[in-house]
Amino acid sequence: MVDELSYDRFHEQAENIYCVAEDLQFNGERTQYAYSPALLADALRSEIPEVIEAVRFRTYGTQLLRREGTVQNIREEDITYVDHELFDVFTIPILKGDPQTVLTAPNTLVLTTSAAERYFGNANPVGESMIVNDDATFRVVGVCEDLPDNSHFQYDVFLSAVDLAELQNTMWLSNNVITYFLARPDADLATLGQKANALFRKYAEPDMQKIAGTSIAEFEASGNFIRYDLQPLTIQSRRRT
Repeated sequence: MVDELSYDRFHEQAENIYCVAEDLQFNGERTQYAYSPALLADALRSEIPEVIEAVRFRTYGTQLLRREGTVQNIREEDITYVDHELFDVFTIPILKGDPQTVLTAPNTLVLTTSAAERYFGNANPVGESMIVNDDATFRVVGVCEDLPDNSHFQYDVFLSAVDLAELQNTMWLSNNVITYFLARPDADLATLGQKANALFRKYAEPDMQKIAGTSIAEFEASGNFIRYDLQPLTIQSRRRT
């Protein structure tokens, strides 16, 4: 277990990083979960001045991974698709590869130091290829430091989400990604929340009309609601779950 100082080195801007969670009440049942629409990250960065950058994660659970030219798969549990903005929001040092371009191209991936050693030993894996689920080839473009045990999330393999079809979803009522964003140090949490929820109301209205045949106002008048809850990365929320 690493200490809080180690955590802070990886999350130097942690006090200004927020995770977006959805708070839904429908037909008397309330559900809260840390998922949001794929469109939200771009809207946050382009329409809320206090937001510096945003990143989306899409995780599908355990996947098979092997080095190209080998036949033995390893079941990777800590693997995720993620935007290249990951390294702009979180302070995760890139040890090999170009920090400015990693994960900007489709079918590329970044390994942690431990994962790189697991597949390539002491050799530099950058430029090598790996096979995901026996059918997709990804090129290794970077190696980053291992995340500390008390990091807010834990992954060993980061797959580029550039061409992930699910992240092209245009429905504001479809919640399939985890969204984090980095805000300016002087940003007010309550104001950020108001602006994020205003974005939802602005863009989700057509979806609500199309899917439910009602307006958001009518939906809320019936005792229902859909809201965004912005969760700061506090010390308490840093622990691995």
